[in-house]
Amino acid sequence: MNLHLVDWIVVAVPLVVVIGVAAYTRRHVQCVSDFMTGGRIAGRYLVAVSDGIAAMGLITIVSFFEFYYKSGFAVNFWSQLQVPFTLLLALTGFVIYRFRETRAMTLAQFFELRYSRRFRLFTGWLAAIAGIINYGIFPAVAARFFIHYINLPDHLMVLGVAVPTFDLCMFIFLGTALTVVLFGGQMAIMVSDCLQGMMTFAMFVVVTIVVVSKFSWGQMCTVMRAQPPGKSMLDPFDSFQIQDFNIWFALIGVIGSVYITMAWQGNQGYNCAAATPHEAKMGKLLGGWRTGITYGMVMLLAIAAFTFLNATDFAVEAQPAKAAITAVANDTIRTQVQVPVAIAHFLPVGVSGMFVGTMLFLMLSTDTTYLHSWGSIVIQDVVLPLRSRPFTAKEQLTYLRLSAVGVAIFAFIFSHCYTQTHYILMFFAITGAIYLGGAGSCIIGGLYWRRGTTQGAWAAMITGAVAATFAIIMEQCWPIIHKWLVAIFPNSDYLHEHVARFPINGQVMWFFSFSAAIVVYVVVSLKTCREPFDMDRLLHRGRYARRDNGGPITPSARGLLKLVGIDGHFSRRDKLIAAFIFTWGMGHFVAWIVVAVWNLLSGWSVEWWAQYFWFVGVALVLVGSVVSGVWFTWGGVSDLRLFFRRLKNLNRSATDDGRVIGHVNADDVSE
Repeated sequence: MNLHLVDWIVVAVPLVVVIGVAAYTRRHVQCVSDFMTGGRIAGRYLVAVSDGIAAMGLITIVSFFEFYYKSGFAVNFWSQLQVPFTLLLALTGFVIYRFRETRAMTLAQFFELRYSRRFRLFTGWLAAIAGIINYGIFPAVAARFFIHYINLPDHLMVLGVAVPTFDLCMFIFLGTALTVVLFGGQMAIMVSDCLQGMMTFAMFVVVTIVVVSKFSWGQMCTVMRAQPPGKSMLDPFDSFQIQDFNIWFALIGVIGSVYITMAWQGNQGYNCAAATPHEAKMGKLLGGWRTGITYGMVMLLAIAAFTFLNATDFAVEAQPAKAAITAVANDTIRTQVQVPVAIAHFLPVGVSGMFVGTMLFLMLSTDTTYLHSWGSIVIQDVVLPLRSRPFTAKEQLTYLRLSAVGVAIFAFIFSHCYTQTHYILMFFAITGAIYLGGAGSCIIGGLYWRRGTTQGAWAAMITGAVAATFAIIMEQCWPIIHKWLVAIFPNSDYLHEHVARFPINGQVMWFFSFSAAIVVYVVVSLKTCREPFDMDRLLHRGRYARRDNGGPITPSARGLLKLVGIDGHFSRRDKLIAAFIFTWGMGHFVAWIVVAVWNLLSGWSVEWWAQYFWFVGVALVLVGSVVSGVWFTWGGVSDLRLFFRRLKNLNRSATDDGRVIGHVNADDVSE
C-alpha cells in the first residue's frame, strides 16, 4: 500500500466527525420539506460550500484530470469565453432566483406548476432514467481511483473469504453515503457537505502548494513544449488538432452551460434549500467563484502528473508509477487512473493522506447528493402525481429513503457490469443529453417567457431525447453501421478514416440536440399559445407574495447595477462581494481579450505563453485559493451556526410535500 499510518489518521479523523454530525441532524427531520429541502433555511455560504463540493465530486476531478492531462493550458484558454456569461448569470440569479420563488422542491414539480401533470410525469421519468444511468459509473470510478492510488490487491480477505476489492470498495462507499442520506435527507447532506467542503478545500490548498514547490514552472513548461505541432499544451492557437478535447469542446461547453443552467438534477436539493431567493442567488455567485479556483488547482495537479511521467528530471523516480500504469490492461481505465497513480508516487507522507481525504470527501458528498436527488425524483415526480390520495408524512419519508436504497443498488450493479470505453466527460455528455437536450428550453422558456406552452415543452423534450438516443445508438452500433455505409459508399475517404468509432463525439451531438430543441420550443409555443401564463402566481409576486419567500423586491438600483441584477435585496456587503467577484472575473476576461487579439495580429512565442499561464494559472490560482479558504471557512461556520438556530423556530407545513393542485403548490392552497 502507498499510504502511511499518518495518512490513514489524516483521512479517518475528519470522516468520523462528518458522519457524527450527519447523525445528529436526524432528530430535526420531521416532515417531507425537511428531507427534501433542508427546511429552506440555508444561508449563502452554507449553500455555496456544500453545493460546490457536491457538484464537483471525485468523478469530476478524475474527468478533468483526463482533460487537462491531454490538453494542458491551451484548450482551457478558450473556456475563458464563458467568464462574462457566468458572471452575468450569477449576478442576475438567472434561473435559480425564479426557481426558488416558485417554492418547488424538484424541477419536475415546477414543470407541473408551469405546464401540466403529465409533463411532470414524463420529465420525472426522463430525468430519473438519465440521471441514474449517468450515476451508474460513479462507484466504479471511485473504486478504481482508490484501488490504484493506494495500490490495493485485487482481492481482500473478509471473514476468511476472498472478496474482490473493486466490489468491496463500492459497497463500503455506497453504504457510507446511503447512511448519511437515510439519517436526514437534504438536511444531513447539506450540513455534512459543508463540513467536508471546508476541510476538503483546506487540504486541497496544501496539496497544491506542495506540488508547485516540488515541480518548477520550467520543468512543467519543458514537457508541455515537447508536444507535436497542432497539439500544443501551451499555445491555444496551435492546439486545434487535439482530438475530442479541443476548441469546439470548449465552445460548446460555454454555450451549453448557459442553456442547461440548473437543468441537471444531481444536486436538486440545493436549488430549493436557501432561506430566500436572494440567498440562493448569492450562494450561486459565491460558489461559482470558488469553483473556478478549484478547477485551477485541479489543472495544476494534472500538469504536475504529466511532468512527473514525462520529464527526464524524474525518469528514475517515475519508473514505479509508469509500471503501475502500464499494467492496466483497459485503455480507457489506464487513461483514467494515470494522474492519480502519478500523484500517489510523488506526494510526501501526510500530504498524500490529505489528498486521499480530499478525494474521499468529494466522492462522499456527490454520492449522498445523487442518491438523494434521483431517489427523491422517482417518488416526488413519478409516484406522487399518480396517487389519488396524498401520503402521510411518515409514509412519504419511508418511500423516499427506500428509493435512495434502490438507486444505490442499481449503481452497484451497473458499475460492476458496465465496461467503460469513453472518457468520463464524453459519457456525461451523451447520457445527460437524453434529458438535457430539451430541459433547458422548458426551464428558461417556462420561467421567463409567458407565451411558452405545454405543447412547446413536450415538443422540445421529445426532440432532445430522440436526438440524444440517436447519438447513443450511433456510438454503440458504429462498427455495424460503418460496414453497412462502406458497402453503399465504398470510395468514401471519410468513412475509411473513421473505422473505430462514430466520428461525431458526444459533446457535438449534445449541441445538435439542444439547438433543435430550442427551435422546436419557440415555434410550437408561438403556434399554440392562446393566453399568456400568469407568472405572478407562479413566482409568488404581487398579490401572491409570501413573507417566507423573501418578500417583494425593492427596486433601489438603476442603470448598470440594475442590468447586472443588483436589486433592493443587496446590502452594502452584498454589493462589495458582487463587485469583488465581478472585478476578479472580468479582469481575467479583459486580459484574455487583449491576449487573444494580440495573437490574432501577431502570434506569441511559446515562452510568452508560458509566462502568461504562470501568472493566470499558477500565481492567481494560489492567491485565490488562500483567500477563498479563509473567507469561506469563516462564512461556512457562521452559516452552520445560523442554520441550527433557525431550526429551533422553523415553521413547518404538512402540506408542503411536493403536490400541485391546479398549477399551485398544495401548501399555497392551504394558506
